[in-house]
Amino acid sequence: MAPQLIDKIDLKGQGVCADALLTQRKIAADILGNDGHCIWFLKENQPTVMVDMVQFFQPARKAPGWHAILLSYQTARSVDKGHGRLEIRQLRVTTDHN
Repeated sequence: MAPQLIDKIDLKGQGVCADALLTQRKIAADILGNDGHCIWFLKENQPTVMVDMVQFFQPARKAPGWHAILLSYQTARSVDKGHGRLEIRQLRVTTDHN
């Protein structure tokens, strides 16, 4: 239903928050194409997206002839143990959209 709703809602200047299930390129492109903003939560159920994000947040490496892009971000992390499992949650945010 999400793709159908995106076209029916005025998203100009609005933020759309979605869990890992809806973290998809087409949905993001549709939201950005309607002047909205995306807030996505990633899990390892989409391995290529996770690899891209891990790489995105790595310190920049300079190649000869190239300038490193400095990425600023903030990180929050929590660790909980209960119900027979260890749960580690990490959130990194940036305003960089290059």
